[in-house]
Amino acid sequence: MNEIKVIFGLGNPGVMYEKTRHNVGFMFIDYVLSHVKVFDSFEKFNSEIFIVRFYGRKIYLVKPLTFMNLSGDAYSRFINVNGILPKETVVIYDDVDLPIGRIRIREKGSDGGHRGMKSIIESVGTENIPRIRIGIGRKDEKIVSLADFVLSKFREDELKIIDKVLQKIYEAFKIILHRGLNFAMSEYNKLTIDGGE
Repeated sequence: MNEIKVIFGLGNPGVMYEKTRHNVGFMFIDYVLSHVKVFDSFEKFNSEIFIVRFYGRKIYLVKPLTFMNLSGDAYSRFINVNGILPKETVVIYDDVDLPIGRIRIREKGSDGGHRGMKSIIESVGTENIPRIRIGIGRKDEKIVSLADFVLSKFREDELKIIDKVLQKIYEAFKIILHRGLNFAMSEYNKLTIDGGE
């Protein structure tokens, strides 16, 4: 079983990108930070880095500040300097092909057309990177381009679902850290989370 040491949440830095669909990776990091003790935080390797105790483990939480399409620059610099293997990281990012309320935990795979993940895979030369994809819904027909869609903000009703999704992923990490990715995949990949109570 791989020992996960780092969680990379992908997104774009800056107030204008807060609560946009492309920033659910950042939103998960913020969710974790609101629930755990932070022992240290600093900016390095073109990233915001937080050291926390998460379900009994010392974990790095990282937000690359390179903007999404260059995420691999920050990712590769961080893991290379710290002697961390790609399989010891989990990358969290949005997936336009998954509906809101669904998540996918995977041990490895292609970038699936996601430019942030594409940058990361190219930066380290392997697809063997654990990841959690968060559904952000299919493109609204009123929005012309996919780029405009992923940079659009969630509606209030969608945010209620996303908050529950982040909570479920937070819970899933207890299984990931103590029982492994495969067990977590069997428990969480079939869930559909709605905005109800």
